[in-house]
Amino acid sequence: MPLVFKQFIRDPFAHFILIGAGLFVLYGLVNDKELAPNRIIISAADIQRTANQWQQKWHRAPSESELLKVIERQIREEIYYREAQALDLGRDDPIIRRRLAEKMEFIASDLLVPSDPADEELAAYLAANPDTFVSPIRLSFSHIFYSADSVSRERQSNQETLLTRLNESSDPQAYSGLGDSFNGKQHYEQIADYQIARIFGRRFEEQLIALPVGQWLGPIESGYGRHLVRIDDRIDAKLPPLTDIRDKVLPYWRAQQQEKSNDSLYAKLRENYQIVIMMKPSQILEASLASESPGLDGSPETVQ
Repeated sequence: MPLVFKQFIRDPFAHFILIGAGLFVLYGLVNDKELAPNRIIISAADIQRTANQWQQKWHRAPSESELLKVIERQIREEIYYREAQALDLGRDDPIIRRRLAEKMEFIASDLLVPSDPADEELAAYLAANPDTFVSPIRLSFSHIFYSADSVSRERQSNQETLLTRLNESSDPQAYSGLGDSFNGKQHYEQIADYQIARIFGRRFEEQLIALPVGQWLGPIESGYGRHLVRIDDRIDAKLPPLTDIRDKVLPYWRAQQQEKSNDSLYAKLRENYQIVIMMKPSQILEASLASESPGLDGSPETVQ
């Protein structure tokens, strides 16, 4: 190897020149589109990506003519897109504005994905948001149904007598087959309170969960009619430990952190803009209401 070349390789200044030249070439490649705004480049990677998308959609490789047609559509779209940008056609289009804003939010969300938290963080979140994770009240209960169409004083008296007889009976199944036909079960086992409300109605559920265990009571009303009921078992609502519901808590925590990150990014971006609101929204609403209300002389009032 020539001595001059060896000295050149060892010279730090030579290294600086080579690195600078490389950065200059890289800058030129990256900013080639800005230097030639009317140039549309379809790279080999673009063609391969188009062919792969065709393969995924049609489950076969495209022919050359089919691939050329797709590429030509992409070129056509790119040309019209650039011409529309040059004419600033998207500025006053609410659909385009909304779509671009949504895309910016998606990009921000992808960039601000929170890392997995420690159990202490999840425990703190669970403690601050117990209502989201508390297990529901669960009841096991039996009921005797009476249709709303068959309510009478005599039947109400018979129901009161039946309640006394059932509470004195030693047979826990003494209720079986009594009452009117019901399009559902006569006994429900460990059913959640929200499921009871879904079947019988919210009013029935609220009255039912207030009853004591082990006694026939009623009647209480539902959307179907009247029911004599007995609570056989009750499991009160409780907040499970984090170890039991960690996989359930984690997505909620991530969503909260994502929202906080997005809000923080928006606040920083907003600092770069001067916001000018020419009139308070309340003034706009007042002016609108005033223009719709007739004055004393029957003509619309004038808002100064």
